[in-house]
Amino acid sequence: MKKTNLSHCPNCNEPYGPSDNYCGNCGQKNVSLKTPFWDLVREVVGSIFNLESNYIQTIFALFRPGFLTQNYHAMKRKRYTDPLRFYLFVSVLFFLGINYANRQNLDSMNESMHEQFSVENVTSDDTTKVGGILSFDWGSAGDSTKQEFRELAQLDPISIKSFEEYFAAKGEERDWLELRVVLFLVKFFSGNMDYKAQVLLILDGVSKAFFFLMPIFALILKLLYIRRGFYYSEHFIFALHIHSFIFLLLILCFGIKFYIYNWFFLNILPVLAIPVYIFLSMRRIYGQSKRKTLFKFLILGLSYFLCFIAAVGLTTFFTIIS
Repeated sequence: MKKTNLSHCPNCNEPYGPSDNYCGNCGQKNVSLKTPFWDLVREVVGSIFNLESNYIQTIFALFRPGFLTQNYHAMKRKRYTDPLRFYLFVSVLFFLGINYANRQNLDSMNESMHEQFSVENVTSDDTTKVGGILSFDWGSAGDSTKQEFRELAQLDPISIKSFEEYFAAKGEERDWLELRVVLFLVKFFSGNMDYKAQVLLILDGVSKAFFFLMPIFALILKLLYIRRGFYYSEHFIFALHIHSFIFLLLILCFGIKFYIYNWFFLNILPVLAIPVYIFLSMRRIYGQSKRKTLFKFLILGLSYFLCFIAAVGLTTFFTIIS
């Protein structure tokens, strides 16, 4: 596209130099929109292919442990996609793919659960679980508890308000948290729940938990390598690249498994490859001996695993009570 004949930037009024293609103050392109249509099309197509090229180069670089982070720290960034943007891209792609690939399994699970659970088909085990919440005694669910469960399951609507009114009529009080747990259990065991939607909500919560766990991953690295002179932001970029690789590997393995060939090895490949990848990446980025790196890798893995379990547990819990 042709440059304008303007002496000043129309956006911020900064003077243009004789060879400026961009404004030195605001960065706006010094080009005229009064140009042939095909020139405009050529520029748009070129931008798209340049973006695709960046993603492809990022993917290839990511499969070399620590290489992409090393280049990024060395200021060689132009050819690669921004770490946060790439992480968001692959994580969204992964969870959308999982939901799409499992849609039939989730539908059949939903039907199976509705056949198994109903107010009429209440089993002693089910009512023991509900009864434990209602009576604070996990082993005391008898006929009265079963009857109470049926009465709660037959309320219209099944809601916090109707539960409060039910217990108030019996002269009993339940706190906010207890009512929500009971509501979930009654809906679950009486078949008054969209089980598929519940699973999708939990998966959505897990995807968000991963995003909030990355700063913790970077913080653990900062503490492990506190004497190495790395800034927290550098550890965070490394965390983004590690998580991007994990999602990318899972996309490839599950994509091949679901759509090409259901090879058993694809189930265990991520379990084997991810720890090795992280260890080799740590060796490359932080440059310590194998023994030191292995020791810090084990601390990182255990700490992050505990944080992950806690995050998934909290996510599931808040999904249940919300």
